[in-house]
Amino acid sequence: MTHDPDDGPVSASPGPDLGPDLGLGPGLPEATGSRRMDWAAMPREVTARIGRLLGSPVAHASSQRGGFSEGLAARVRLENGKRAFIKAASSLTAPAVADFHRREIAVSERLPREVAAPRLLDAYDDGTWVVLAFEEIVGHLPAQPWQREELDRVLAAVTDMAEVLTPSPVDEAILGKPRLGGWRVMADDPGSRPRPDQRGARPARRISPADRCRGRAGRRSQHRGHDDRAGPCLAALAARYSAPLVKLRL
Repeated sequence: MTHDPDDGPVSASPGPDLGPDLGLGPGLPEATGSRRMDWAAMPREVTARIGRLLGSPVAHASSQRGGFSEGLAARVRLENGKRAFIKAASSLTAPAVADFHRREIAVSERLPREVAAPRLLDAYDDGTWVVLAFEEIVGHLPAQPWQREELDRVLAAVTDMAEVLTPSPVDEAILGKPRLGGWRVMADDPGSRPRPDQRGARPARRISPADRCRGRAGRRSQHRGHDDRAGPCLAALAARYSAPLVKLRL
């Protein structure tokens, strides 16, 4: 997600951002922004192809930081005034990322319109470079530590997404093995079920995944200096409903 593209100065590419730098946000590991490819490092033939893909040359581009991928993430403004969010990776330098992008294309093409996710405008794969062009979505990163209002919005969006995507519109053969793994185990947290010594007694209220996430908001965690554990819990909520985890439109 990005800030409003009109709330800051615009410069020619390569150069300063189209809007304020999102940075990595307080509490986020610095390592998440160290490996991303910059727009200026993209081969000229690839950037020209992106312009043809979108129907107008790229006039301005702003490389985005954050994430654990070696691939490109950039906001672009075209000469015709339209905007897009570009992801790209090379099979030669980042084969795993390129393969994941290929799967992302297949998944994005199958998402129903009701899903609160950026729309895939177009994509191409020439065997080496894999490029995805999404609509640009205005937004911001959640505060760290989590704030209750923002957490409730995210949980509501993830829950709605799970309902829309159940059953999943994407075949298991396309989804393959979970990229991060472990979410289904977390989703089946035994803490949500009565203990053996409580069986036969008055049924305990089942704690929903969303309630567990809310309960974790604001708790201290020593892992990498984070102040909460709500983030992983959100992914578990999506996994519980067999829904592909996609970018949220908030």
